[in-house]
Amino acid sequence: DERERIARYLHDTLLEAVECYYSRLQPRRARPHLEPAHRQEMADVAIRARDMLIDGRDRIIALRRVDASPDLAGDLRAIALDYTTLYRAGFVLTEEGAPRPLVPEVAQEILDIAREGLRNAFVHANASAVELCMEWRRDRLHVRVRDDGDGIDEAVLRDGGRAGHWGLQGMRERAERIGARLVLRRGDE
Repeated sequence: DERERIARYLHDTLLEAVECYYSRLQPRRARPHLEPAHRQEMADVAIRARDMLIDGRDRIIALRRVDASPDLAGDLRAIALDYTTLYRAGFVLTEEGAPRPLVPEVAQEILDIAREGLRNAFVHANASAVELCMEWRRDRLHVRVRDDGDGIDEAVLRDGGRAGHWGLQGMRERAERIGARLVLRRGDE
C-alpha cells in the first residue's frame, strides 16, 4: 500500500509538474525571435525534462510492481520508443531464448543498466539506429545495446567516464551489486 501511495504521489505531483513545464517550454523554444544560443538552451532543457518524465514514469511502474519481475523486454521497448519520439534514431529489439523470472531486485538493476545504455545511445551517439539484443540462456542473460553512431569517446572509455557525469559509473555500480559483468566498447572494436 505504501509503495502504491508513493507512486501515486510522484505521479500526481512531480511528474505532473515536469509535464506541465515541458509542455509550456515546447512552443516557446520554437519562437522565431529567440537567439540561436537561447533556442539551443531551451532545447537542451526540454530534452532533460523529457528524460525526467521517461525515468519518472519507469520508477513509478517499478514502485507499483511489488513482487513480480519486470517484463524486461516490454519495459525496455517502451523506454526506447519514448526516445524515438525525441531523436531521429530508429529502434529494434531482438530477443533470443525463453525469458525466465528474475529476482525483482536483480531485474530492476538490469533494467536500470540497460535504460542508461539506451539513453546514451539515443542522446550521445548521434545514431540513426539503436538495437537492443536480449539473449536468455540457461545460466545467464546477455543484454547488449548497440548503435551505428559516433562511438564512445576513447578518453571516456579509458577514464571510465566523464567528469561530472555519473551514468557510466552508475552502470558499473549496479552491475557489481548483482554480480554482472559490464563491458563497454567502441563499435569498431
